[in-house]
Amino acid sequence: MDKGSLVKKSAFFIAICLFVGMFSSIFGEENSLVGVTVVVLALMMFGKDLSVKPLWNLGGLLAIMLSMGLGSYASLLNPFLGVPINLVIVFLTSYCTTRNLRTPLHFPFLLGYAFLLSVPVSPEELDTRIAALVTGSVLIVALNVLVNRKTREGTSHGIIITVCGHVKDCIKGVRENGTHDTTALNTYCAESDAVMRDRLNTLFFTESRDRRVLETRTSLQNLGNAVCEGGCPDGLLRNLESLMGIVESFEKGESDASEVSDAVDRILSSHGCGYPVVSSLRLLQSSLTDPEKPPIEPVKNTLINDFRTDSLGFSFGVRMAILFTFCVFVWQYYGLDNAQWMLYAIVALVQPYTDSSWKKATHRMTGTLMGVILFVIVCLTMGSDPIALGATVLILGYVYMLVDPKRYDVMMMFITAMVLTGSVMADPMGDAVTERIAYTLLGVVLATASNYLLLPYRMRDENIELCMRYLKTARRGLDDVVNGRDPMETAMIITESSGISRKLHMNCPDDPVMGRFLAEQDGLMAEIRLLKTMYGHMDGDDRDEFLKRMAGAERRLEKNRRTASDVLMDMMG
Repeated sequence: MDKGSLVKKSAFFIAICLFVGMFSSIFGEENSLVGVTVVVLALMMFGKDLSVKPLWNLGGLLAIMLSMGLGSYASLLNPFLGVPINLVIVFLTSYCTTRNLRTPLHFPFLLGYAFLLSVPVSPEELDTRIAALVTGSVLIVALNVLVNRKTREGTSHGIIITVCGHVKDCIKGVRENGTHDTTALNTYCAESDAVMRDRLNTLFFTESRDRRVLETRTSLQNLGNAVCEGGCPDGLLRNLESLMGIVESFEKGESDASEVSDAVDRILSSHGCGYPVVSSLRLLQSSLTDPEKPPIEPVKNTLINDFRTDSLGFSFGVRMAILFTFCVFVWQYYGLDNAQWMLYAIVALVQPYTDSSWKKATHRMTGTLMGVILFVIVCLTMGSDPIALGATVLILGYVYMLVDPKRYDVMMMFITAMVLTGSVMADPMGDAVTERIAYTLLGVVLATASNYLLLPYRMRDENIELCMRYLKTARRGLDDVVNGRDPMETAMIITESSGISRKLHMNCPDDPVMGRFLAEQDGLMAEIRLLKTMYGHMDGDDRDEFLKRMAGAERRLEKNRRTASDVLMDMMG
């Protein structure tokens, strides 16, 4: 670790400690864990741009936080009253926050809810807790807006500039070698599709100017693929390379759209371009020069579409809600001290996928045991001196942040040692330590059992579902081409398919049958994108070439269906 990283991490650790301390001093010790929850949520939500509609996002976050605050208070009034309250809150939180498994937000929200249940407040203190939750929500959104305020502009222009660079590479490769592999271009465009898809889920690309971004990116990708098909004379390739420089200049704010349009007109009037090149250039020209474009319709709400028993979000939500509610009921009904530690283990170990649950449970138990050993060493060394123990907790936290362990068992070792040391400071003469260890291990057993017995959802199930969805998106895309629908509707179907493809590549990196299916299906989706561009700018003389390509796409889809059957048989067999 270099000196700069050491200074940054040290300053970051100090800032977190100061924030939690300040939060506790303002809202009371009973809300200190609310401050911890705010820090965790703020850090994990940096990857989601809340600056697009900050008031809307603040309203949504306030609804979740206040439901957790009021729900935790009401559920502790009576164990039986808590059953329906906890079932609803935990299910909805789990279901709604597993949409993006790259950044699963169910953990910080559910851990925060467990914290609120662990530190109840009196009726007189409820107002302060609500104020703490509201303040925390405002701080989360404000910090996110501050960090991401220029992300939208930078992402939009950056995507187009990068695609221009890939098209230049295609042109250079064709000029030097007669051909060029389009993998780098299409892979980057698929990644940018994922960025656009995430933003569409938050109603980002819903204005007329946002439509320009998607149209421009689509036209450039089509142009790159058309160039790599071959047949372009060298003079045309040189002019296309120059055009890419003009587009880059426009995206950087160094020129205006008229220069791009004029360059396109010169190319079309000077060269006998193939139809795929012509249609791509016309789409590029219209995307930059048409004054008014209708906005893109927001992405359909997949939360409603996935509300079925065989979906990942539903099965995980039911599993977490039932086990969470059961543990809270037993804890409250029998008045078990320290039983909340069972709850913490359940929140950490109940997983969306069954495949990863056993490994994570093993790491949790191993890390807990290592943390207990480290805790015993601390106690033998420091005794029960609260000052020495407090300093030890800070040192452990500081080392943990510097090391930044990626292994879950090492992470649990530090967390267990810090928490147990803190518990001795709070209750040096009690048996809290033994009970907390026992409840943690019991939570590990219950969470692992529920992952395998209660609506288990394996990655194989998701892969089967995604393969079927990928084929359906291709069918919808071809139907949209034939029916002459809005090109952006087809573009959004292809954008959705890119997310499916990326997830399948992630789930099955070494499966040759799946790899063959994805290679063919990805190529088909690129062809559908080009067909839609051709259809939108087709003259009578171009109809034969369009129909020939359309027939070829239909044959490719049927071939991919047969390959998908092999994939599914291999998964089920």
